Amino acid sequence: MFREFLNSADNWNDLISKFKGLDYYSLYEWGKLKESQGWLVKRFILFEESNIELAFQILIKQKYFFKLIWIPGGILGNLNQNYLSKIISELKIKFGRNIIIRIGFSKYINDDDYKLLKDLKFIKINSVNYANSSMILNLTDKKELSENFSKNWRHNLKRSFKYNNTVLNYNDDMRKSLVRIYKEMEELKNLNNLYNNLSLNFLLNELKDLLIFKVCIDTNNNLLSIRCAIKFKNYAWDLLAATSKEGRKNYSSYQVTYEVLKECVKKNVAYYDLSGINKKLNKGVYNFKKGTGSIEYEKLGLWQYNRYTLLNKFLSNFIN
Repeated sequence: MFREFLNSADNWNDLISKFKGLDYYSLYEWGKLKESQGWLVKRFILFEESNIELAFQILIKQKYFFKLIWIPGGILGNLNQNYLSKIISELKIKFGRNIIIRIGFSKYINDDDYKLLKDLKFIKINSVNYANSSMILNLTDKKELSENFSKNWRHNLKRSFKYNNTVLNYNDDMRKSLVRIYKEMEELKNLNNLYNNLSLNFLLNELKDLLIFKVCIDTNNNLLSIRCAIKFKNYAWDLLAATSKEGRKNYSSYQVTYEVLKECVKKNVAYYDLSGINKKLNKGVYNFKKGTGSIEYEKLGLWQYNRYTLLNKFLSNFIN
C-alpha cells in the first residue's frame, strides 16, 4: 500500500534512519528548508502488511507545462520493478500524467538497480547541480585522525598552524563575513551565485540543530575559512565550505577541516561524506578531499522519467 506520511519530524527521521543509502536530502529538516524556498514537499511510504518497504521525500514545482517531481534523497529501501511501477502510477494519480520524475540516488551504483531503472524508461542524466561521485571517510579507526591524511595534507595542516589563526564555532554575527567569502570564491573560481544572505539565512535557520559549523579567523578577527557539516545519527555530510583569498595563502582550509573532523569523532560520527567531486572540472577540490584518506565511490546517480521517451531526453537538458 502506498500512502502519504503525515506524522512528525522525529517520526519521519527515525523511520528513514533504518534504511541504507540515506542522504541528508531525505531528512525532514531538509524538506522544511525547501518549503521555505517555494517547493511543495510531500513524504510517502510504501508498505506491505505491517512492513514499511520504501520511504521517500519529494519536492514539487511547476515547470512550464509539467510538474517536476524531484526526489533528491532517492527512494530508500529495496527497490524492485513492482514497487517502482507502483510509485510511478501513484504519483501520476496524485499529480497528473504530465509529470517529470527526477530521482537522485546516493547509494552505490549496482547493475540490478541500473537495469531496473532502464527497463522502466528512466534515463540517466547529468547535471551541474548533481555530482555522480563522492568520497567517504571512515572515522571509526581508533588511530590518530591525522594518520589517515596523505603526506601532503599533513604537511599543509602543519603549515596552517604557523599563522596563529583560531578555529571557533560559527555564530550569526559572522553572517556578513560568510557571504563575503562566498562572493570572493565565486569570483575567483568563476562560479554561479552559490549563496546570498537570504539563502544562507533559510539554510542555517532550518538546519541549525543538525550542524557542525567551524570557522577559522586570523588575529584581527577576519574570517578566513569555513566548513560546515550536517550530522544525523552516526553519519555526517559536507554541506558548506569556503575560503577567502587571504585564507588560501595560509592553508586555513586544512585547519578548519581538521577541527570539523575532530568534532565529528567526539560526537561519534562513524562516516563522513565529503560530498560531490569532479576530478576533471575541479581537480584541486578533488585532491583536497582525497588527501583526508577518504575513499571515492560512484553513486547510482541522477535519473529522470517522463511517459514520452523522446520528450524525456529533451527535457533532461531543458530543465534543471
